[in-house]
Amino acid sequence: MNYDIPMPTAEEKNAAVKVILCEAMPPKENVFSLLRELSGVFGLRNLFFGIGDCVYLTVLLTFLLYTAVVAMAKQVLCSAVFTASPFLYLAAWLLVVWKEEKSGMLTLQGVCKYTPVHVSAIRMLCFGGMSLLVDIPVAAIAGVLQAGDFWKLLMLSFCALFLYAVLLLCLLLHCKARFAVSVLPVVWGSLCLLPLLKDYVQCETFLRNLPTYSLVLPVIVFAVLYFVLLNRYVRKEEEYADC
Repeated sequence: MNYDIPMPTAEEKNAAVKVILCEAMPPKENVFSLLRELSGVFGLRNLFFGIGDCVYLTVLLTFLLYTAVVAMAKQVLCSAVFTASPFLYLAAWLLVVWKEEKSGMLTLQGVCKYTPVHVSAIRMLCFGGMSLLVDIPVAAIAGVLQAGDFWKLLMLSFCALFLYAVLLLCLLLHCKARFAVSVLPVVWGSLCLLPLLKDYVQCETFLRNLPTYSLVLPVIVFAVLYFVLLNRYVRKEEEYADC
């Protein structure tokens, strides 16, 4: 008797997996519906379970960085605030991805209904909100202690934060998370610090002379683009993709 049973090809397996995912896991509409769904299932607190040390370390490092900026960056205050603004978002994301990859949590999440992509999208939304809230008192304190323009510093902070978030999402949509978290901070620091080191007077003068109202449009554009890309990230076809 012939027991040679034909096995499905890789293309047939992938097609079957896609059919199963479409039937069992309908695509998420947007990040806000996902947030509502995950909040109802897990609660926001459980979305941060196991990464409390990463959040605490991020807050501590951010406090030290902003203290140094406010205390010592009088001559380059606008440039320093713009460069440092995404740090909380950057550090929280980097530490969380690093810890979950080392602990095997990313692999475990990859076989769950809510994949690393879904969990990461909600965490990014929360980290972004935290960063926005932190930027407000920092801009206020820097404006008082260093005779800076509060609204100018605040708009620069928001603009830098949303710009960095957009760049991160662009990388995540086309690359793996480990590449994004390792390369983007270096690129961001180089782009912001190299002009500052070369001729900080011109860079700082340019930012200080920018009308505050001229920063409102870039903030709105980057914010809208951020939410558009975040929704695309949530609806990625590769549900088991490395976030």
